[in-house]
Amino acid sequence: MAELRRLLVAPERLRGLNPVERNLQLLGEEIHYIRRVLRLRPGQSVALTDGEGSLWEARITEGQGL
Repeated sequence: MAELRRLLVAPERLRGLNPVERNLQLLGEEIHYIRRVLRLRPGQSVALTDGEGSLWEARITEGQGL
């Protein structure tokens, strides 16, 4: 299986996620990177990293969130 494309997200944004919902609303530059650079679409998976050694798998949704 191929390795997932990665998106770097500020650690404080990931720490502040609601533990039940765990939805991350993407910022404008993140949306651009996901769509135009990584060329990912809703339903596809991406790896989130906080730059501090943690890695999570996320799925892109229609509402520009993960």
